[in-house]
Amino acid sequence: MLKRIVKSIRNLKRVHYILFVFAKYGFRDIVERLPVRIRYKGKEIKGTRAERLRMAIEELGPTFIKIGQILSLRPDLLPEDFIVELSKLQERVKPVPFEEIKDVIEKEFKMSISDIFPVFEKQPHATASLAQVHRAKIKEGVEVVVKVQRPKARNMIESDFSIIRRIAEMLEKRFNVVKEFDVVGKIEEIGKNLLEELDFIKEGKSIERFKNYFKNDENVIIPSVYREYTTGRVLTMERVEGINIKDIDRVSISRKEIARRIADFFFTQIFDYGYFHADPHPGNIMLSPDGRIILLDFGLIGRIDETSRDILSALLIAIVEKDVNKTVEIFLNLGVIGKETDIGEIKEAIKDLMDRYYGIPLSRISIKRVANEIFDITRRYKMKMPRNFVLLAKSLSTLEGVIHQVYPEFEIIECLKVYAFKLLERRYNLEAVLRKTEEIVSSYGKFLEKFPEDVRKILEKLKEGKLKMEMEHKGLEAIASRIERALNRLSFSLIMASIVIGSSLIVLSNRGPFLFNLPAFGIIGFILAGLSGFGLLITLLRSRRL
Repeated sequence: MLKRIVKSIRNLKRVHYILFVFAKYGFRDIVERLPVRIRYKGKEIKGTRAERLRMAIEELGPTFIKIGQILSLRPDLLPEDFIVELSKLQERVKPVPFEEIKDVIEKEFKMSISDIFPVFEKQPHATASLAQVHRAKIKEGVEVVVKVQRPKARNMIESDFSIIRRIAEMLEKRFNVVKEFDVVGKIEEIGKNLLEELDFIKEGKSIERFKNYFKNDENVIIPSVYREYTTGRVLTMERVEGINIKDIDRVSISRKEIARRIADFFFTQIFDYGYFHADPHPGNIMLSPDGRIILLDFGLIGRIDETSRDILSALLIAIVEKDVNKTVEIFLNLGVIGKETDIGEIKEAIKDLMDRYYGIPLSRISIKRVANEIFDITRRYKMKMPRNFVLLAKSLSTLEGVIHQVYPEFEIIECLKVYAFKLLERRYNLEAVLRKTEEIVSSYGKFLEKFPEDVRKILEKLKEGKLKMEMEHKGLEAIASRIERALNRLSFSLIMASIVIGSSLIVLSNRGPFLFNLPAFGIIGFILAGLSGFGLLITLLRSRRL
């Protein structure tokens, strides 16, 4: 009980601090409409609204920085100026002392750190808000890197997210726009994704999956995972040394070839496997001296199933070929356009977008710019794009920046178009169509084979009177409740009427016992009926349904 009270007090202090910081950075107009009194009498920080949001997030610490970084990957939710500012967020965190890291490792493996890692560097190789990386050696003498979760990472995220959710609920009650965009739902989604990043076994499996996909690709290096040295909070991987992209001139092959290899590697992930690295920034892509691609940090992974890949390919081709009708048709099939949305307006908006790029060579068109303009349209018309498409668009935008850093003349959209066409050709060539037809025929064959037996069973149950039907009604609970209340009141009224009639008959009979020279039972009946009637009247007045 005491722990709960202390936690509640801490949460209340944290709520006040969060709102105080937002008021300080110029969001007083929002904070003052919440049912929490926050007094900030200082000067508001100068800057654009996007800049002030980024500064507020930086002041609020690791959880908020992580949320800001995730939001920077969601151009479907925020305008471009906010995306740009949130992309600047850096995790400036102090490393956790070695003793605390050692404690995490020993608790996870239930043995001394020296028995697991004979060599373990106390100084971290890299630090972040959720984990830090140390270099080490395992018992077999192999050099590894060990990613260790910060001791209080999960508690910090869960606590902050419960507070953020509460603030979002308060905002939702006071701002219609917050409710329309389902901010509470978005917060829950981000929280779920963030907690998934804390599952290092899951990240290890993602690395192994990539390694399996590209085991025969000589141009790619994926580090190995050491399962026996990996738990939910400790991830041990092969140490792979590489060259940073900014030092690309140290690589033995041409910049153009490196750009082609990077593009091929990522487009193969998307179009062949539907399983892609969703955060391909320069820090996560390194190069070996001979030009092989080294991929790091598999915490954020995107998935896109076979059907979605077909839709994506068709959408990319429709946009590149400036086919307005086909683009709108694909959006409709995706179910992102609401029934109340004016299709004509969306067509005009997409046509205006495509007209701006008329006659411009593909080499001069930016994926990032086109994606941002498409997301401007989706926000304006309240279209809800599937999360995997949004993550993919952001990933491609980041990849474009990396490739142009390597070789500015590389035509990434042309390369993307080639992969999209290849996928559709594979899907609709004669062999694929025949295979799909065979699957459909086989499915219907099984259905027809079982059909007579299923009909026989139904008829037998019907004959024996054992056939049962279950019906589920939706949306009728409120009506049923109102009918039940009306029937209860009607029954109550009939009982009162019966008491009044009965009491009247007793009074008219003039039989004792007597009270004030009147039959006592008749008077008691009138009093009970009067009190009950008064109670029913009060109930009706309170419910405003008189």
